[in-house]
Amino acid sequence: MPSLLPAPLATLVEKQFLKQLVSTPRGRATLLTQVARSEGTDGETGVFEHILRSIDDDEVLKLVRVHQADEHRHEQLFLARAQAQGAAPLVTPKSTDLLARLDQHTGFHSRPVKDRHGVFQAYLLLQVLEERALRQFDRMMAAFATAGDVDTVKVFAEVKADEARHLLYCHAITKRYAPSEAARREGLEMMRRLEAEAFAETQRANFHVFVAEQLVDGPVWRFLLGKVEQRFGTPDLSMA
Repeated sequence: MPSLLPAPLATLVEKQFLKQLVSTPRGRATLLTQVARSEGTDGETGVFEHILRSIDDDEVLKLVRVHQADEHRHEQLFLARAQAQGAAPLVTPKSTDLLARLDQHTGFHSRPVKDRHGVFQAYLLLQVLEERALRQFDRMMAAFATAGDVDTVKVFAEVKADEARHLLYCHAITKRYAPSEAARREGLEMMRRLEAEAFAETQRANFHVFVAEQLVDGPVWRFLLGKVEQRFGTPDLSMA
Protein backbone atom coordinates (compact mmCIF):
# COMPACT_ATOMS: atom_id res chain seq x y z
CA MET A 1 0.00 0.00 0.00
CA PRO A 2 1.59 3.28 -1.10
CA SER A 3 2.09 5.86 1.57
CA LEU A 4 3.16 9.46 1.94
CA LEU A 5 4.09 8.71 5.55
CA PRO A 6 7.51 8.26 7.20
CA ALA A 7 8.85 4.73 6.79
CA PRO A 8 8.04 3.36 10.29
CA LEU A 9 4.46 4.67 10.15
CA ALA A 10 4.09 3.53 6.54
CA THR A 11 5.03 -0.02 7.60
CA LEU A 12 2.36 0.04 10.30
CA VAL A 13 -0.26 1.32 7.84
CA GLU A 14 0.66 -1.37 5.31
CA LYS A 15 0.31 -4.00 8.03
CA GLN A 16 -3.20 -2.79 8.84
CA PHE A 17 -4.09 -2.64 5.13
CA LEU A 18 -3.06 -6.26 4.57
CA LYS A 19 -4.82 -7.32 7.76
CA GLN A 20 -8.11 -5.88 6.53
CA LEU A 21 -7.61 -7.19 2.99
CA VAL A 22 -7.25 -10.80 4.17
CA SER A 23 -9.99 -10.54 6.78
CA THR A 24 -12.59 -11.69 4.22
CA PRO A 25 -12.66 -14.78 1.99
CA ARG A 26 -12.87 -12.64 -1.16
CA GLY A 27 -9.91 -10.52 -0.09
CA ARG A 28 -7.84 -13.60 0.65
CA ALA A 29 -8.82 -15.23 -2.64
CA THR A 30 -7.93 -12.08 -4.56
CA LEU A 31 -4.51 -11.65 -2.99
CA LEU A 32 -3.64 -15.34 -3.37
CA THR A 33 -4.70 -15.27 -7.02
CA GLN A 34 -2.42 -12.29 -7.59
CA VAL A 35 0.47 -14.08 -5.90
CA ALA A 36 -0.19 -17.18 -8.02
CA ARG A 37 -0.20 -15.04 -11.15
CA SER A 38 3.18 -13.58 -10.19
CA GLU A 39 4.60 -17.11 -10.01
CA GLY A 40 2.94 -18.39 -13.18
CA THR A 41 3.07 -17.85 -16.93
CA ASP A 42 2.27 -14.15 -16.56
CA GLY A 43 5.03 -13.85 -13.96
CA GLU A 44 8.29 -15.63 -13.24
CA THR A 45 7.46 -18.87 -15.08
CA GLY A 46 7.00 -16.89 -18.29
CA VAL A 47 10.52 -15.45 -17.99
CA PHE A 48 12.09 -18.90 -18.33
CA GLU A 49 10.68 -19.40 -21.81
CA HIS A 50 12.81 -16.44 -22.89
CA ILE A 51 16.05 -17.80 -21.54
CA LEU A 52 16.09 -21.61 -21.86
CA ARG A 53 17.03 -21.52 -25.54
CA SER A 54 20.13 -19.44 -24.82
CA ILE A 55 21.71 -21.41 -21.95
CA ASP A 56 25.06 -22.83 -23.09
CA ASP A 57 25.98 -24.62 -19.87
CA ASP A 58 24.45 -27.95 -18.83
CA GLU A 59 24.92 -27.24 -15.13
CA VAL A 60 23.16 -23.90 -15.41
CA LEU A 61 20.45 -25.42 -17.60
CA LYS A 62 19.67 -27.91 -14.85
CA LEU A 63 19.31 -25.10 -12.30
CA VAL A 64 17.04 -23.13 -14.60
CA ARG A 65 14.75 -26.10 -15.19
CA VAL A 66 14.48 -26.76 -11.44
CA HIS A 67 13.76 -23.08 -10.89
CA GLN A 68 11.05 -23.12 -13.57
CA ALA A 69 9.42 -26.27 -12.16
CA ASP A 70 9.40 -24.80 -8.66
CA GLU A 71 7.66 -21.62 -9.82
CA HIS A 72 5.00 -23.64 -11.64
CA ARG A 73 4.41 -25.66 -8.47
CA HIS A 74 4.15 -22.45 -6.44
CA GLU A 75 1.49 -21.15 -8.81
CA GLN A 76 -0.59 -24.30 -8.26
CA LEU A 77 -0.15 -24.14 -4.48
CA PHE A 78 -1.37 -20.56 -4.29
CA LEU A 79 -4.26 -21.20 -6.68
CA ALA A 80 -5.35 -24.11 -4.49
CA ARG A 81 -5.32 -21.88 -1.42
CA ALA A 82 -7.28 -19.20 -3.31
CA GLN A 83 -9.92 -21.77 -4.26
CA ALA A 84 -10.04 -23.02 -0.67
CA GLN A 85 -11.30 -19.61 0.47
CA GLY A 86 -14.70 -20.39 -1.01
CA ALA A 87 -15.12 -16.99 -2.66
CA ALA A 88 -14.60 -15.76 -6.20
CA PRO A 89 -11.53 -13.50 -6.40
CA LEU A 90 -11.74 -10.03 -7.83
CA VAL A 91 -10.34 -10.03 -11.37
CA THR A 92 -7.66 -7.36 -11.20
CA PRO A 93 -6.14 -5.63 -14.25
CA LYS A 94 -2.66 -6.51 -15.46
CA SER A 95 -1.63 -3.06 -14.25
CA THR A 96 -1.55 -4.57 -10.76
CA ASP A 97 1.10 -7.17 -11.77
CA LEU A 98 4.66 -6.31 -10.79
CA LEU A 99 6.29 -8.06 -13.75
CA ALA A 100 4.00 -6.32 -16.22
CA ARG A 101 4.94 -2.98 -14.69
CA LEU A 102 8.62 -3.89 -14.65
CA ASP A 103 8.43 -4.90 -18.30
CA GLN A 104 7.30 -1.36 -19.10
CA HIS A 105 10.58 -0.15 -17.61
CA THR A 106 12.89 -2.84 -19.03
CA GLY A 107 11.21 -4.02 -22.24
CA PHE A 108 12.35 -7.55 -21.40
CA HIS A 109 9.40 -9.38 -22.96
CA SER A 110 9.58 -7.34 -26.16
CA ARG A 111 13.10 -8.52 -27.05
CA PRO A 112 14.14 -12.17 -27.27
CA VAL A 113 17.04 -13.58 -25.29
CA LYS A 114 19.67 -14.53 -27.86
CA ASP A 115 22.98 -14.69 -26.05
CA ARG A 116 24.83 -14.78 -22.73
CA HIS A 117 24.13 -11.12 -22.08
CA GLY A 118 20.42 -11.77 -22.45
CA VAL A 119 20.59 -14.60 -19.90
CA PHE A 120 22.50 -12.28 -17.58
CA GLN A 121 19.83 -9.59 -17.89
CA ALA A 122 17.03 -12.11 -17.39
CA TYR A 123 18.55 -13.41 -14.18
CA LEU A 124 19.12 -9.91 -12.86
CA LEU A 125 15.38 -9.42 -13.32
CA LEU A 126 14.60 -12.72 -11.60
CA GLN A 127 16.92 -11.82 -8.73
CA VAL A 128 15.13 -8.58 -7.91
CA LEU A 129 11.77 -10.36 -8.15
CA GLU A 130 12.96 -13.03 -5.70
CA GLU A 131 14.29 -10.35 -3.35
CA ARG A 132 10.92 -8.61 -3.37
CA ALA A 133 9.04 -11.88 -2.85
CA LEU A 134 11.05 -12.71 0.25
CA ARG A 135 10.26 -9.31 1.78
CA GLN A 136 6.58 -9.41 0.89
CA PHE A 137 6.02 -13.02 1.93
CA ASP A 138 6.94 -12.22 5.54
CA ARG A 139 4.26 -9.50 5.62
CA MET A 140 1.66 -11.69 3.96
CA MET A 141 2.39 -14.60 6.30
CA ALA A 142 1.80 -12.33 9.29
CA ALA A 143 -1.50 -11.11 7.83
CA PHE A 144 -2.78 -14.61 7.04
CA ALA A 145 -1.71 -15.79 10.49
CA THR A 146 -3.79 -13.00 12.05
CA ALA A 147 -6.73 -14.12 9.87
CA GLY A 148 -6.33 -17.65 11.24
CA ASP A 149 -5.53 -19.19 7.85
CA VAL A 150 -2.84 -21.57 9.06
CA ASP A 151 -2.80 -23.67 5.89
CA THR A 152 -1.99 -20.64 3.73
CA VAL A 153 0.77 -19.59 6.15
CA LYS A 154 2.29 -23.07 5.69
CA VAL A 155 2.22 -22.66 1.91
CA PHE A 156 3.92 -19.28 2.14
CA ALA A 157 6.59 -20.76 4.41
CA GLU A 158 7.22 -23.62 1.97
CA VAL A 159 7.45 -21.30 -1.01
CA LYS A 160 9.64 -18.83 0.89
CA ALA A 161 12.20 -21.58 1.54
CA ASP A 162 12.28 -22.31 -2.20
CA GLU A 163 12.65 -18.63 -3.05
CA ALA A 164 15.65 -18.30 -0.75
CA ARG A 165 17.26 -21.18 -2.67
CA HIS A 166 16.32 -19.54 -5.98
CA LEU A 167 18.09 -16.40 -4.88
CA LEU A 168 21.28 -18.43 -4.63
CA TYR A 169 20.68 -19.62 -8.21
CA CYS A 170 20.34 -16.00 -9.30
CA HIS A 171 23.60 -15.01 -7.63
CA ALA A 172 25.45 -17.93 -9.22
CA ILE A 173 24.04 -17.47 -12.73
CA THR A 174 24.46 -13.69 -12.89
CA LYS A 175 28.06 -14.09 -11.76
CA ARG A 176 28.72 -16.76 -14.37
CA TYR A 177 27.10 -14.84 -17.23
CA ALA A 178 28.12 -11.28 -16.33
CA PRO A 179 30.80 -9.74 -18.57
CA SER A 180 32.52 -8.55 -15.37
CA GLU A 181 31.86 -8.18 -11.66
CA ALA A 182 31.57 -4.43 -12.10
CA ALA A 183 28.93 -4.96 -14.80
CA ARG A 184 27.02 -7.34 -12.54
CA ARG A 185 26.93 -4.86 -9.68
CA GLU A 186 26.00 -1.97 -11.93
CA GLY A 187 23.29 -4.01 -13.65
CA LEU A 188 21.85 -5.21 -10.36
CA GLU A 189 21.75 -1.69 -8.94
CA MET A 190 19.89 -0.47 -12.03
CA MET A 191 17.44 -3.40 -11.99
CA ARG A 192 16.70 -2.84 -8.30
CA ARG A 193 15.97 0.82 -9.00
CA LEU A 194 13.63 -0.05 -11.89
CA GLU A 195 11.92 -2.73 -9.80
CA ALA A 196 11.38 -0.28 -6.94
CA GLU A 197 9.70 2.16 -9.34
CA ALA A 198 7.54 -0.61 -10.80
CA PHE A 199 6.62 -1.87 -7.33
CA ALA A 200 5.52 1.61 -6.25
CA GLU A 201 3.34 1.86 -9.37
CA THR A 202 1.87 -1.57 -8.68
CA GLN A 203 1.10 -0.63 -5.09
CA ARG A 204 -0.75 2.49 -6.20
CA ALA A 205 -2.76 0.50 -8.75
CA ASN A 206 -3.65 -2.17 -6.19
CA PHE A 207 -4.55 0.42 -3.57
CA HIS A 208 -6.92 2.12 -6.00
CA VAL A 209 -8.56 -1.17 -7.05
CA PHE A 210 -8.90 -2.64 -3.55
CA VAL A 211 -10.42 0.52 -2.07
CA ALA A 212 -12.64 1.17 -5.10
CA GLU A 213 -13.96 -2.41 -4.95
CA GLN A 214 -14.31 -2.20 -1.15
CA LEU A 215 -12.02 -5.11 -0.48
CA VAL A 216 -10.48 -2.64 1.95
CA ASP A 217 -13.03 -0.13 3.17
CA GLY A 218 -13.38 2.72 5.60
CA PRO A 219 -12.97 6.50 5.78
CA VAL A 220 -9.26 6.31 6.59
CA TRP A 221 -8.47 4.31 3.44
CA ARG A 222 -10.64 6.53 1.25
CA PHE A 223 -8.89 9.59 2.70
CA LEU A 224 -5.44 8.10 2.07
CA LEU A 225 -6.44 7.08 -1.45
CA GLY A 226 -7.45 10.67 -2.16
CA LYS A 227 -4.10 11.92 -0.90
CA VAL A 228 -2.15 9.37 -2.92
CA GLU A 229 -4.03 10.15 -6.12
CA GLN A 230 -3.72 13.87 -5.46
CA ARG A 231 0.05 13.37 -5.34
CA PHE A 232 0.51 10.79 -8.11
CA GLY A 233 -2.69 10.96 -10.16
CA THR A 234 -5.12 8.14 -10.87
CA PRO A 235 -3.16 4.98 -11.77
CA ASP A 236 -3.27 3.63 -15.31
CA LEU A 237 -5.46 0.54 -15.19
CA SER A 238 -5.74 0.11 -18.96
CA MET A 239 -2.95 -2.43 -19.49
CA ALA A 240 -4.30 -5.45 -21.35
